[in-house]
Amino acid sequence: MPRHYNTYGPNAKHGQEVVQPFKFNDWQKMEQISLMEKEAAPAGSLAYYRAYRSYILLLIGVNVGARISDLIEFTPRTFAGGRCEFRAHKTGKLVRYEIDHEIYSEIQKYVDEFHISINTFLFRSTSGKEIISDRISRQMAWREIHRLAKLANVEYCVGTHSLRKSYARWLYDAGMNLSDVAALLQHEDPMTTLRYICIDSESTKDKREHIRFVPKFRP
Repeated sequence: MPRHYNTYGPNAKHGQEVVQPFKFNDWQKMEQISLMEKEAAPAGSLAYYRAYRSYILLLIGVNVGARISDLIEFTPRTFAGGRCEFRAHKTGKLVRYEIDHEIYSEIQKYVDEFHISINTFLFRSTSGKEIISDRISRQMAWREIHRLAKLANVEYCVGTHSLRKSYARWLYDAGMNLSDVAALLQHEDPMTTLRYICIDSESTKDKREHIRFVPKFRP
C-alpha cells in the first residue's frame, strides 16, 4: 500500500520532503507576481480580484503567523482599528495585538476596494463570474501558493504552512529568542519550534562552522 502524506499540516510532505519556510526573496517574487497579475487584469474582473486576494493572503500569512484554518476565516473585524484579534481554532487561545501600521494600511486598501463588510470573509471564493460569500478552502489556498511558487521558480517543497513557518523562521533568523518564537506559535516545547521551522543538525553545523570572533587589535 502506498504511503500517504498529509499535504496540509505542519509536517506535510511531498514525497519525502517536509514543507519548508519560504526564503524571503522567493516570497517577495511571489508577491511581485501577484501584483503584476493584478495590474495586467481588467479592473473589476475576477482575475483582478484573485490576484489581489493572493497578494493579501501572502502578506497576512507571513505577518500574523496564523494557521491556515484560522487565516482563511479572517474578516475585516479581525483587524478592526489596526488591532489583530482572533481565537485560534487548534488551541482555543485568544490572539490580540496591535498590527504594524503599513500592513494594516495594505489590508484596509483591499477591504475598501472590494467593499468587504465587517463580518465578510477577506478571502472569498468565486463561482462562475461572481465573487461569492463563502471563503476559499485550504485546498484552494494550497493550489494558489503552489502556482505562485512555481512561477517564482521555487524549487523546494512548499504549502499553506510555509506562510506560518516563514513567519517564525524569519523572526528566529532575525535574532528573536527561540522561547519567544515558541510562545508566538503557542508551542509548549521550543524543540518543537526548531523542528517546525526546519532547523536541523546540518543547518546548525553550518552556522557553527562560520563562527569567527576575533579582537580587532591583537599583539
